[in-house]
Amino acid sequence: MNISCVLRMYLRSGFRSTSSRFSARSVPCNRPFEKTASCYHNNHSSRTKYTLSYIHGHDVTPNAPTPQVKTIGQFVDESAEKFPDNDFVVFSETGQRRTFQQIKEKVDSLAAGLLSLGVQRGDRVGIWSPNTLGWILTQYATARIGAILVNLNPAYQITEIEYTLKKVGVKVLIAPENFKTQHYYKMLTDLCPEMKAMSGAGKLKSKRLPELESVIIFDSELMSLPGAYDIDDVMDMGRTEHYDVIDRCRKSLQFDDIINIQFTSGTTGIPKATCLTHYNIISNLNTQSFVFPVKPGDVSCLPAPLFHVMGMSTSMVGMMQGITTVLPSAGYESGAILRAIQDEKCSIFFGPPTMLIDMLHHPDFETFDLSSWETVYTGGSHVPIEIIRRIAEEVPSMKELLLVYGMTESTGATCGTLNGDPEEVRFSTVGRPLPWCEMKMVDPSSGDVMPVGKQGELCIRAPWVMVGYWGDEENTKETLDQTRWLHTGDLAKMDSEGYISIVGRIKDVVIRGAENISTIQIEQCLHTHPKIEDVQVVGVPDERMIEELCACVKLKAGETCEKEDIREFCRGKLSHYMVPRYVEFVEVFPRTTTGKVKKFQLKEEMKQKLKLQ
Repeated sequence: MNISCVLRMYLRSGFRSTSSRFSARSVPCNRPFEKTASCYHNNHSSRTKYTLSYIHGHDVTPNAPTPQVKTIGQFVDESAEKFPDNDFVVFSETGQRRTFQQIKEKVDSLAAGLLSLGVQRGDRVGIWSPNTLGWILTQYATARIGAILVNLNPAYQITEIEYTLKKVGVKVLIAPENFKTQHYYKMLTDLCPEMKAMSGAGKLKSKRLPELESVIIFDSELMSLPGAYDIDDVMDMGRTEHYDVIDRCRKSLQFDDIINIQFTSGTTGIPKATCLTHYNIISNLNTQSFVFPVKPGDVSCLPAPLFHVMGMSTSMVGMMQGITTVLPSAGYESGAILRAIQDEKCSIFFGPPTMLIDMLHHPDFETFDLSSWETVYTGGSHVPIEIIRRIAEEVPSMKELLLVYGMTESTGATCGTLNGDPEEVRFSTVGRPLPWCEMKMVDPSSGDVMPVGKQGELCIRAPWVMVGYWGDEENTKETLDQTRWLHTGDLAKMDSEGYISIVGRIKDVVIRGAENISTIQIEQCLHTHPKIEDVQVVGVPDERMIEELCACVKLKAGETCEKEDIREFCRGKLSHYMVPRYVEFVEVFPRTTTGKVKKFQLKEEMKQKLKLQ
């Protein structure tokens, strides 16, 4: 039985009872600030039925406005003028609060300081940090002057940071001195021992990182660190001529300039450097804000890491829409998220399903006052039906749980589900595309568009699709074809109403004998097992079948289970060839910092554990 079957049974058994506020709201569209996404989305597209797996977002939302042609820096000015004394960002762990006007002033100070260090339009400025005020300031300061912000995973170790800095030629690197077990300054001095020989801050000349000229450190316990500037000193270095440059940039920067480089998560191998423009980011957020509107007074809880496309773009929603964004903690901690929702009266949560799972399993979950919490935006992987049930039951104030699909190369969300969607597709699909976005499912071999109901590679064409990968023409051509279709590598299928279901990754397909098996279907089945908290299925080598299925199972706390019980649970629910040959119990999964499972690493671990070649 698949997840949609389970959902239908649960819905019929009372999920949409009068006590639950999780059902679709009926709100007249002429009432300001109370519009819901269903006001904008037709329940049925303008086409009666689809026969080919191609859909345009305007079939679903024909009245969407044209995205704004602006730069990110212009929104900093406009928001400071409209909402000067409103809180823009709150760091609940440290108690730091900054208004829109305060952020603008600090951003301009840092931008002027970067100019004084020789940063010019198009130069790459890296930010290697968890969720901090320094991250936010760097994000907008670089946008002000046309420098390219390079998002660096705060969990990177020496080899990874060396690769990424070299890959895109970072000129200035900004980081905290330390965070938990990450010693950023020490790693940099190990990479660039020349820093230790410097009497103070200054222009760096590194043998291993020849393009890196300046290092800026914040949150240091020491007065000075050899070879590094303190961020407060840099913010005092700007002079009149530098502020004049900022003024000129307001008019000279172009909306099609590359403004951000994001490295892909590396779940399948070496990260690639995705290049995004002002317009990529703004067009996507404009469109999301139309389909998924916020209202004055909303407070956004953002635990997702800022280096990730979900975290960075969501923080910009606050800047563009004039609402407060709350970052619960510098690093991920489920209890801090719950405290932030309670203490700051957050109404919206942005984060992946992994975080929701951890929050609901927090031992003190029931002690938190979550009555302000109304909306969940989640994506990145499928949401187990058990999580949907628990949210509906345990957070009675909840009004919307919206699933979105996107990727780094598409600047975030490209499609999503809505409360107004039919129940049978609302949680079993990723919905339909946003306006201005086209989607199609094609045969990976021929490129032909598939009939509805048949799986193929999901392709996206939209204003927010990336420019390409930095310094990587081969991978750019492989991912972006000549007609600007982004080949996602995801297997998907579309129904006759245009709803899209993600089946798995092309590389996640296990070829067992003559059968191509999508692992996500097996995972969805096992997620309904009452003792299983999480599960991942990978392919492992087999002499006869080429590959065999291995289910990696994490049990709920206090539960025990036999391997054969797991296989028996699958029998009768899945075809015989989809029942995993191997079952292995695990305590944790190897994950990226955004919560995605590194399946290639998990596969290698299982090969070694099972002693397979």
